[in-house]
Amino acid sequence: MEQISVLLVEDNAALRAMSQAMLAAAGYRVRVAADANEALLRLGNEPPSALVTDINLGAGADGFDLAHRARMTDPGLPVVYVSARCAHRFPSEGVSRSEFVAKPIAPWELLQALGRVLETRT
Repeated sequence: MEQISVLLVEDNAALRAMSQAMLAAAGYRVRVAADANEALLRLGNEPPSALVTDINLGAGADGFDLAHRARMTDPGLPVVYVSARCAHRFPSEGVSRSEFVAKPIAPWELLQALGRVLETRT
């Protein structure tokens, strides 16, 4: 059985490493990006099974923009958003069939959210 690939986009290096380790320990093949531009390059090179993205990515596009752009080429791409500050924006700006996990991230919350969006894959 092929391993499920996840593109993890997080601008904070420590959080990126922690989340990458958590997802890898759960059996996912994880690729990482520090910003939306890097993520878009990775999306084009090898499409992932799911996208996990921080919403606040510093300069440039945010996680909402990234997910909308990713869905232009892969309309069914499962998305999990994470943020410490943007829960109020998620319902109106997030893509359909996506989940939101608040920071600080509890491992079980992220894994459950990822499992739910992967089930909705069209």
